[in-house]
Amino acid sequence: EARVVLGEPATARRFNDEIRSVVLQRNASDFIGDILNELSSRGDLASKLDLKEAPGGLRSLHLLWLVLRVFGRLPGPFNLEMVPELVDALPSARADLRIATLAQSELRRIRDLYRLLQAFHNRVEPESRIQTAHDLAPLRRIGIHENLEGELHKLLATSAERIDSVTR
Repeated sequence: EARVVLGEPATARRFNDEIRSVVLQRNASDFIGDILNELSSRGDLASKLDLKEAPGGLRSLHLLWLVLRVFGRLPGPFNLEMVPELVDALPSARADLRIATLAQSELRRIRDLYRLLQAFHNRVEPESRIQTAHDLAPLRRIGIHENLEGELHKLLATSAERIDSVTR
């Protein structure tokens, strides 16, 4: 996906022609099965509050979107604007996909806030962030507070539940 945006267009086209088409046309069910196995076997990292690696975190959501993109035979890199097409293909998952979309947006927002405070680090250390939020009024206004750790645990758990619901 990054090749299309950051790399050589010729390399991206070659990748799509030679690799992606094989995955989508010949090996789609095996590929989807492998991703679903990875999702179901992810370790319990929730106690570390890792926004990327915890069950229901950004990596799990990325894998969900990848599976759904292959399942729905959607072209190109996935983006959240494709979710309505997925809802049409999986109407029973409408609410789960909506919650997963909201979870991804919120987790990315929080991760980006933390990156402002501690560059390129996905692990959350709530105590230091709360103190920083007390010192910087703009951070208080955008939602960093004493209950943030509990809210993040709930968000990750809800996200993991919705991913499991969609992938069953």
